[in-house]
Amino acid sequence: MLLRHVLLMAIVGLCAWLIAASVLAVLVGATVGGALSLLLGRRYQAARQQRQHQAIMAALPDALELLASAVAGGAASELALRRVAAYAAPPLNTLLAMAVADESGRGLGIRLRELHPALRPLGSLLQQSDELGVPIAGSVRLLAADARLQARAAARERAAAAAPKMLLVVGGLLAPAALLIVIGGQFLVLRTLIGPVLL
Repeated sequence: MLLRHVLLMAIVGLCAWLIAASVLAVLVGATVGGALSLLLGRRYQAARQQRQHQAIMAALPDALELLASAVAGGAASELALRRVAAYAAPPLNTLLAMAVADESGRGLGIRLRELHPALRPLGSLLQQSDELGVPIAGSVRLLAADARLQARAAARERAAAAAPKMLLVVGGLLAPAALLIVIGGQFLVLRTLIGPVLL
């Protein structure tokens, strides 16, 4: 991270030196490079967290269905969660394995609630099950159905956000290409009509 900041500062500072050939330009260029590096680093980190959240939300419904089946089959919630962690898609499997492997003495539900916002409903359900001894298979299936609805809504939102971007691509690339074909055809017609006159 620090190396990337220093490298970008050096590159922008060197470009400023090549353009203006003064120490002030190098200082200004290095400052701009540092600010640009911080901005790009934050955007990259936010995009990475967004992708990780989307991957967790996509893998959660199947993991919840698997957990509900294991619990309905008679497995204890911690053992069932350990089995689900072995079969869940990554990054969700890492979070579930961390929750099961934590030996701090807190309950499994509390550990799940602290790990990720998407796991809070499951953590609350497991905590209530531990405290009250209520069977949770049906409730976990309801959570899975709710997670599927949320995943569908998020996919619709991403599709709606992609439409204006696609319009920019169509308008920026395809329309000029079509115009180039039309203009090229007109140019060929003009050349055949005017060519004999000019010769």
